[in-house]
Amino acid sequence: MCQLAALAFGLGIFIALLFRMFELCCSAWHGIRHIDLLIHWHIDSLTHYL
Repeated sequence: MCQLAALAFGLGIFIALLFRMFELCCSAWHGIRHIDLLIHWHIDSLTHYL
């Protein structure tokens, strides 16, 4: 019984960590996309003025 509880607890932590990693990856990807768009916007405005 103790082993089962420990296993469930470990699995819960593992799943929580997995979700956290997924969230971090998603936010990082969105951040990169956002920076990419900003860079493109700056390049567009610079070329517009030149």
